[in-house]
Amino acid sequence: EAARLEKCLERVAALEAAGPAYATAALSAGMARLEADVPPFDKRLDALRKDLAKTKDLTAFASNPQLGSYTRGVDILTSLFDDADETVALKAAEAYVRRMYSAHDIFELTVGKNAAGVLEASWWYKYRSDDTSKAPLRFGKLALFDDAASAVAGLSATIERYGDELRAGLAAHADWQADPEDETPVNTIHLLLKTPENELQDKDLISTLESALAGVQNAVEAASLRSVSFIATDAPYYPRYFTFVNPTCVDVGAAPGPFREDPLRRGMRPTFYHLLELGAVERNFVTMPLPTVNRDLRVYVGDDRVGRAKNPKFAAQSVFVRRLTHSRDFFEGGAERLLDKALDAMDMALLDARVKATASGRVYVNVIQPVAFDDATALDEAFQRTMGAYLARHAARLLAARVDEIEVKFALKTDTGVVQIRGVATSAEGPWLATRTFVETVDAVTGVSLTYCDVDGSNCVVDPYPAADAVSKKRATARRIGTTYAYDFVGLLATAQLQAWRDREAEVEKFGGAPVVVPAMKDIVVAKELLLDPAAEHGVSTDGSRPVGTNDVGMVGFSCVFRTPEYPEGREVVIVANDVTYQSGSFGVAEDDFFAKTTRFAAARGVPRVYLSSNSGARIGLVEALKPLVGIKWVGDDPGKGLEYLYVTPEDLASLPEGSVDVKPKNAAGHHELEAIIGSDDQVPDGIGVENLRGSGMIAGVTSRAYEETFTLSYVSGRSVGIGAYLNRLGQRVIQMKRG
Repeated sequence: EAARLEKCLERVAALEAAGPAYATAALSAGMARLEADVPPFDKRLDALRKDLAKTKDLTAFASNPQLGSYTRGVDILTSLFDDADETVALKAAEAYVRRMYSAHDIFELTVGKNAAGVLEASWWYKYRSDDTSKAPLRFGKLALFDDAASAVAGLSATIERYGDELRAGLAAHADWQADPEDETPVNTIHLLLKTPENELQDKDLISTLESALAGVQNAVEAASLRSVSFIATDAPYYPRYFTFVNPTCVDVGAAPGPFREDPLRRGMRPTFYHLLELGAVERNFVTMPLPTVNRDLRVYVGDDRVGRAKNPKFAAQSVFVRRLTHSRDFFEGGAERLLDKALDAMDMALLDARVKATASGRVYVNVIQPVAFDDATALDEAFQRTMGAYLARHAARLLAARVDEIEVKFALKTDTGVVQIRGVATSAEGPWLATRTFVETVDAVTGVSLTYCDVDGSNCVVDPYPAADAVSKKRATARRIGTTYAYDFVGLLATAQLQAWRDREAEVEKFGGAPVVVPAMKDIVVAKELLLDPAAEHGVSTDGSRPVGTNDVGMVGFSCVFRTPEYPEGREVVIVANDVTYQSGSFGVAEDDFFAKTTRFAAARGVPRVYLSSNSGARIGLVEALKPLVGIKWVGDDPGKGLEYLYVTPEDLASLPEGSVDVKPKNAAGHHELEAIIGSDDQVPDGIGVENLRGSGMIAGVTSRAYEETFTLSYVSGRSVGIGAYLNRLGQRVIQMKRG
């Protein structure tokens, strides 16, 4: 029966290929299949109990990647805190704390029973940084209560005892402190409710706990608490997490006040918010969590805050897949496994009805265990190789999932601590998923990265999650039309060539040939943008440069050198592409001129010319300057009866260039009825129709001649009509995207 159910769920999940109408059903079936793979709670709890009973090294146990698997589970440790076997209970508490704070430096950890015979744990720790001596010392504590009522009743005594332990510990550990005078709230406490509070809804439990915290506000502030977390065990389900945050730590300059529950942190382990860098995301995006089965992975859909305030319907949207990993094999095959799981989650998220068809995908992986390299440059080289190979193998899937950014955060071991390194593959600057590596400067108090500098320190950025910019909006526009943004093609071609090199390398190795030296990703396709240049022989050259997305013509071009396995020295190819985000990729006079000059440039050099086609044909121009001046006279002044005529007033007519319109003499209503709109050179430099058609004839002739002189190829990635379709025909060789 189980096998039959699995088969049915598999068939329903496959309906995603049938179209968006089945997305909700496919998503539900996919989630059900994942949940069905999780073993029963009792079986998992018993396995975890046995593992704890026999383990000798809890530090190694807590950092084991298998602890986060479906067969074990970090959250299940909370159900063992009051186990009948006291040794198991103490080990469970220690393993839980070490796991939660595995990305921190724990200086001291004590687990035992208090005077009342109840298990508790306390620890002194710091955020990891490049110089541990400068980071503030923090105090954490785990205390257990039977239920919410006992937690409320005992909260005052618990916080007071916490404060006493804090002050005594600071006096005893003065040598661990960076600045004994610093009173910034940096400490935390975790309060676990052993009895499931099933009868209390989240909002009711939150209200009860917020009121209790408000009643001990003075003691909470005196203890320099940054956050207070409540964990409500809910076996056989996962525990419920609620984190209440100090208002002074949320908004800079905020006045002290009652701690409030943070909805974004709800349902996740207390350290996740920091480790997943959700604060950086929340700064520019209004986020909403999406369902996921993996407890070390979170998925959010976020709307750009600025765009949402203006018009929620058209706000740029991103899907954030963020996960932690304790694996140590990222550079030895682990990247494939980790990123594939992230893409699985992305695929599921894209089926959610709340996700727009143009949403941008962003993947973040935090590798908790420190990595060992000689320096940041060596790590950068390893990341470039690993990520480049992954992009080459999975370009089609990444493109289908609309992934525009992949981040992997590493902790690089040094003599004084660890340096935070961020490897990024991003399309934010234009090229598709271009790889870069940053060395981070981290705020010692918040643990948040302040700046991100290139490995050589030559370039730094401040905000890794900027609000939707011009490039991301253009990319979303191209996706809405059903094609790819013109500037992304160079990166996609580079990843395809890298895969060709990998295939050749494997083939040569199979037959025992000499090892193949695979070029670096940045050297496989070297592209320079072609820009209009009146001084150049053919009117275009690669001498200039401009930021991606700033083109004011709906056509872009590149002169590329492709290093292929067949010709490692590199061959030149000229690419010309419609920018479908500029006036729908239509052909105007400026576009015709650029297309013709780029084609002549390729033909004169005797190199292939590739046309990336996605357009709406010849442009029908509008006299934009006239539009606000045109009035409408309705029949009987009733729009429901239809249009009588269009007109301009005598004053507006006098302001227009002579000959730009044909009008009738002023009528009784004081209107000049319009008979024809002609325009003038300063109003419509590209013309409003005839000029564009003349240009269409010109580029048709140029293409036909280029076919005789050099190799021409068209790749149709979206709609291509009118002159766009005719150019493909004249180029003879055409690749048509199946769903373009």
